[in-house]
Amino acid sequence: WDLAVPIIIAGKHMATLFIGQFFYEDGKPDVEFFRNQAEKFGFNIEEYLKALKRVPVFSREKVQRIIAYYSSFVGLLSTMGYSNLRLAQDLEKRKQVEENLAQERNLLRTLVDNLPDYIYVKDTKSRFILGNVAVAQVMGATTPGELIGKTDFEFYSQELATQYHKDEREVI
Repeated sequence: WDLAVPIIIAGKHMATLFIGQFFYEDGKPDVEFFRNQAEKFGFNIEEYLKALKRVPVFSREKVQRIIAYYSSFVGLLSTMGYSNLRLAQDLEKRKQVEENLAQERNLLRTLVDNLPDYIYVKDTKSRFILGNVAVAQVMGATTPGELIGKTDFEFYSQELATQYHKDEREVI
């Protein structure tokens, strides 16, 4: 006898787990049948019959336990396979979203940097979190990145920075 348990993932038959050959205790092999089979197919009869003696013999109860165990095991494989499939799909979607965001971010950065007007964004503590080339140049920075995390006090006199800070607070 052979046992086979299908492995189903997301409703699709992906593989089959085959569980060795065996005989039932109440169905001992017909040695003469196997001797004739070896002769018919040109096998070494002695080696073939030795191999026949090594085939396991199980009770029907043990086979039922084996089936239950491997069915559970295959269920676990199927669940893990489905989870991995979903994870791979989710990761692919995330990768696509990240690529789209990067493209949009680059487009926005290009637009902002190429506008002649001063464009900047500050957080609630008046630190720059975004600035374009025009505002960086007027403040004496080489690149907009040099503005990030800094305040007007790092670019202007105390008096001027205080006035800009006050003006921004009024606008906010």
